[in-house]
Amino acid sequence: MTPPLITLEEHWYSKSVFDSFENDMKTGITKWPGALDRLFDASDLRLKEMDRGKIALQVISHCAADRPSPEVCQAGNDQLADEMSKSEETRSRFAGFAVLPMAHPEAAAEELERTVNKHGFVGALVDNKAGDKFYDGDNYDVLWQKLQDLDVPIYLHPSWPTAELLRTSLKIILGHFGEMIPFMLQRVIDQESIMGRRNRPFEQVWNENIWITTSAAYSLDPMRCILANTKIERIMYSVDYPFTTNEQGLKFFQDLEKSGLVTEEHLELIAFKNAEKLLGVKASPSKQANGGLNRHV
Repeated sequence: MTPPLITLEEHWYSKSVFDSFENDMKTGITKWPGALDRLFDASDLRLKEMDRGKIALQVISHCAADRPSPEVCQAGNDQLADEMSKSEETRSRFAGFAVLPMAHPEAAAEELERTVNKHGFVGALVDNKAGDKFYDGDNYDVLWQKLQDLDVPIYLHPSWPTAELLRTSLKIILGHFGEMIPFMLQRVIDQESIMGRRNRPFEQVWNENIWITTSAAYSLDPMRCILANTKIERIMYSVDYPFTTNEQGLKFFQDLEKSGLVTEEHLELIAFKNAEKLLGVKASPSKQANGGLNRHV
């Protein structure tokens, strides 16, 4: 029987964030059939489609935005919190990743702390860079420190900052089967021995600081590679709703269940237990599509 499922890369838009920018990505989303209806919904439609995919708990995040301001992020996060608290079912089946003003590191750290403490958000999901700027300056230390202090992860979408920023207890989630890194992992490790090893080798960073999700990557072939070089405790199920469907994700999970690649214990780790441990949430094993949420703060 399929265990309760938790998904982590599942997108939504508040009016505040959606109205704050214009770019080619936004234009493309508006042309994506059915995307806007699903992106603006955090109620009946989303819950119905979660049921179809046997998803107990969905961690909702804002879809990509173009350098949102601190004010836009605060308004967007407050709107998400309001949506999640509308009913007993939404409170039990939704959790939140904050959108942060990454062009303003101190404000980003403050907004992260506010959303975790006030709204019970379980971390943040942010674009891989703010404009053309990556998060590799000393001015971002305040955010990494705040993540460590709050003991919540940051989900980088779709990429991640340079290794120099990684600290021993920093927690980073990468989607789409780790954004190709598992398939180049041995080359990265080998090249590091040529280019010069850091105080913390990349292999250690991969094993201690990185979690990856299955979002929108529905093939057993790459999963075989990941299971061979990535700790099972670092792999988590996700869908990438609404850009793929919960049904597609469920079929992949059921194919994985039948494949013999993983044990029943490993299936449960991927399905929900790893996410429960990392995020401090709880999906009730007795209710596959109606799991409860408890944020441990």
